[in-house]
Amino acid sequence: MELIENYDLCTCGAVTLNFENGETNSILKKNLKKFNITLKGIKKINTYTCCNHCVNHYGIDVCECGSGLPTNKCCKKESRETYGKSVEIGFKFS
Repeated sequence: MELIENYDLCTCGAVTLNFENGETNSILKKNLKKFNITLKGIKKINTYTCCNHCVNHYGIDVCECGSGLPTNKCCKKESRETYGKSVEIGFKFS
């Protein structure tokens, strides 16, 4: 399991976890316990007014289709992100 180095808060209610390996994940703060994540003893860095969770719908607690809904309330059964690994964004050029 990747170690959380620090975290950022967003006014939307999400926490962005910054890992020692350079990866990041977002998750609603209210869902931390559900994913067995604790921030005890981890340093908060910044507070933002927008983040990947509320703007791009990236997170370990949202559906991979990009709707921003939890997996159990959407079309897919998989999360948009995996703990300790950022979303891979690829572009195709014609």
